[in-house]
Amino acid sequence: MKEKYISFSRHSLEHSKKLEFFKVFKDEYSTSDYLHQLRNFNERRNLARFKISNHNLMIKLGRYQTDQMPRESRLYPLCKSNQVENETHFLFQCSKYSLQRQTFLNPINEIIPDIERKSTSQSKILLMNSNAYHVNKLVMKFISSCMNIRDTLLLSSESDVT
Repeated sequence: MKEKYISFSRHSLEHSKKLEFFKVFKDEYSTSDYLHQLRNFNERRNLARFKISNHNLMIKLGRYQTDQMPRESRLYPLCKSNQVENETHFLFQCSKYSLQRQTFLNPINEIIPDIERKSTSQSKILLMNSNAYHVNKLVMKFISSCMNIRDTLLLSSESDVT
């Protein structure tokens, strides 16, 4: 039964557009360490939701708009980079979070040396699959902080329009 489930899970993962980010770093069926390390339920849930694309970034929100916005049109309205607002852009590229990113990367650099010099793919794998409690805690805090900034910026831009 377990083998059937694992096979089904692999097949679903390989054919899922929604789990594109997740399948970059999760290549085997196993429990992730952060589930045991992060004792706070909200922290664990928020990190898990981000990893499986259950968040408020445009890559997800555009899927549920009336005419299902094409993936290439799901841009972050407040970022001038003209890139799709997906998890990779959010974590590594968006200029709106550069200060938080630097604050986040400095302590991680002590645990994962030269992380900022690694490719985006390598960084994604190292951060999302980390066994280090402090890395998982920092990743979760960075995501939470940036999501709060994002929500605030979007709210203030909406009030500017009205």
